[in-house]
Amino acid sequence: MRFSEIDGGTRGFSGRIAKAATLVALATLAAFAAVLLSACGGASETADAGEVLFAGRPGELSPHDVGSTARFRIEARSGSESTSATRTTVVLSEGPDGEFLLETSTDTGIRQRLRARETPDEVRVEAIAVDDGSGFAWRDLDPAAVLVRVPVVAGATLEAEFARTIDLRIESGGASTVRSLVVTGESRRRAVGWEDLVLGGETLRAIRWEIEGESRTETIVLGGESLEIRAQLRGVEHRAPGLGLVREEADLEISVGGATTAVHLVAERET
Repeated sequence: MRFSEIDGGTRGFSGRIAKAATLVALATLAAFAAVLLSACGGASETADAGEVLFAGRPGELSPHDVGSTARFRIEARSGSESTSATRTTVVLSEGPDGEFLLETSTDTGIRQRLRARETPDEVRVEAIAVDDGSGFAWRDLDPAAVLVRVPVVAGATLEAEFARTIDLRIESGGASTVRSLVVTGESRRRAVGWEDLVLGGETLRAIRWEIEGESRTETIVLGGESLEIRAQLRGVEHRAPGLGLVREEADLEISVGGATTAVHLVAERET
C-alpha cells in the first residue's frame, strides 16, 4: 500500500472503529498503469531461482507516457461488510532525467500527485502530495519508494521503501468529512514467475510478485485527540510488460487508535 507502489493504483479497504466519531478507513493504491481483468484465474509458473524473468527497461513495467490514463476498481471486504471505490490515474508531464508527474483521484473526492523518476534500473517515487482542499501539500520520500527494479530475477527479494495513502472518513453529527494521510514503511517483494491472467476473454501474461510490508507509526489529531495509525500488508501483485500493474490482491491490517481491522483487498484496472 498501495503498496501503487506506490501502486496503482493503488492500493482500498475500510474499517469501523468506535470512538467519539466513526472512522471509516479506506486505504487506496496509487496505481501507474494496468488493464481491466474481468477474471483473475489462469495458469501460473513458479520459475527456478535465479532465472531472469525480465531484463528490459523498468518503465515497461511501470509505463508513464504523458496523457495516459488508468482506472482501477477496488473491492474490499472486512467481516460481513464490503466496500468499493474507483481510482483514476493520469500522467500529467515528463521532465528531465526521467522525471514524471502523475495525478490520481478517487470517487470519494480525494486527489493526490506523485513525482516519480525512471532510472536505468528502477522506477521510484520521490515525493507525494495530497490535496487538502487548499492545494497540494508535498511530502518528500527519503529514501524514495521503489516500484520496480530490473532485472527481475525469480526468487530474488527486493527490500525497499513503500508509501500509501489512507483516506479517513470521519462521520459525526450527521456530517462526513474525509482526510488523507500518507503512510510510509518497508516492504519485501519476491518475484515468483509468470502467470496467465484472463483479460476480457483474452489471456494476459504477467509477472507475479509476493509482497509484504509494514508501515511506520503515523499520528493524526482528531477532535483534540491524538490517534496512532499503522498498517500491515501481505499479498500478490501482477505486472505485464508494456502495461504495468494489472492486478493486486492483499490481506491488510490497519490499526487506528489501538483498534485493528482486517481487510481483504482486490484491485483491478477497468480502462
